[in-house]
Amino acid sequence: MEPWIYIVLLGGVIAVIGWLRPRAQATMDTTEIRRNMEETLEHYMTELEEENEKLLKVIERMKQEGEYRDEALRKRMDKLEQAWESKWSSLEQTTAQPVHTELEAGHPSALSECEQELQQRTANTQDSELQETIPSQMGSLSVPSGHRSASSRKEELHAADEADSHEELHEEQSSAPIQTRYAEIFRLFQNGWTEQAIADHLGMPIGELQLIIRLGQQEGSHD
Repeated sequence: MEPWIYIVLLGGVIAVIGWLRPRAQATMDTTEIRRNMEETLEHYMTELEEENEKLLKVIERMKQEGEYRDEALRKRMDKLEQAWESKWSSLEQTTAQPVHTELEAGHPSALSECEQELQQRTANTQDSELQETIPSQMGSLSVPSGHRSASSRKEELHAADEADSHEELHEEQSSAPIQTRYAEIFRLFQNGWTEQAIADHLGMPIGELQLIIRLGQQEGSHD
């Protein structure tokens, strides 16, 4: 073979080698890029998983804190409800206690004083009406002067008998039940009248009226 043929063949081999070498380099570069991308993606996925785990932990902690707060609030509401029920029961027991406990122990209470005052007021009113009626009746009688002293004595005796009868009636009223003595008050109260309306209707102080009603209710419960 001619020498130039060897030269041509050698050049062709060199050309082929030169053409194949950049492609292999490009293939190596693509593989490196792909590997780098995979590593980056794996790193990103790892960070994303860590962030998700942290977020789940935060959510779980917030949920537990919410449950703790709800439990604490529930316990506080239960305590407040128990305290309110205790105060209400104590108030009911205090209201249900006999108002005249001091009277039974030997100490006059405000209730007995009010009751005595009402009875005394009624007695004084009846006495004044009786005293006004007797002189008018005595003045209307035309009695001779010789018999005036005897007639006066009779009138005085009659007045004394009336006073004794009134005292006996007053004593009987004092020993009678409260609901009997103040029948008008309890009749209006049972008909649905309010305490204020009864006090205005009868012209009585509301405090005295309330005490009388409480006494009558307690007297009825004891019976």
